Amino acid sequence: LSHQIFSYSNGLKTRLPNFIELFPNLREMMIYPYLGRLYLPRIEQEFDVIHFSTAYSMALYSPKVPSVISVHYIPSRQNAIYKQLLPLKYKLLFNPIVHHRFRKLERMAYPRADRIIVCKEEFKQYLVESYAVAPEKVRVIKYGLDPAQFSPEWDWQKKDRMVLFVGRGSVGKGFDTLV
Repeated sequence: LSHQIFSYSNGLKTRLPNFIELFPNLREMMIYPYLGRLYLPRIEQEFDVIHFSTAYSMALYSPKVPSVISVHYIPSRQNAIYKQLLPLKYKLLFNPIVHHRFRKLERMAYPRADRIIVCKEEFKQYLVESYAVAPEKVRVIKYGLDPAQFSPEWDWQKKDRMVLFVGRGSVGKGFDTLV
């Protein structure tokens, strides 16, 4: 079984400056679609299946081999939420132009995938309703654990309580809700 990972951190070379990694919206909207169009024709000649961590690499090119996208969040949907929750200075990043660009790329990319893995049932519904993705193409694989199977013994009367959060402390990860 052979695999290869293409990313900025393991040698994916572009003529773009490295600091572009610091601007996720720009990177996903402007760079990933063109990298997909540039690299996918060569990649699909070597592999039987291509797994994407973002849909945008498929926006301008439809692979000839089976393709799977893992969806951790849907930027157009997330941007609509951020626009309401975040302070004004961040709203500039999540403006109608950005939202429209994400929607356009998502409309082109998601239907091209052979399978899509999502972490929430609501993401599946969103893809089916917003982008006409066939429901049978989408599989829900939830993160985390089943609390019914994992129930640590805990003395809830203790005054020393602890909270553990694993992930990036951001609105997208629900850190604001936890706090």
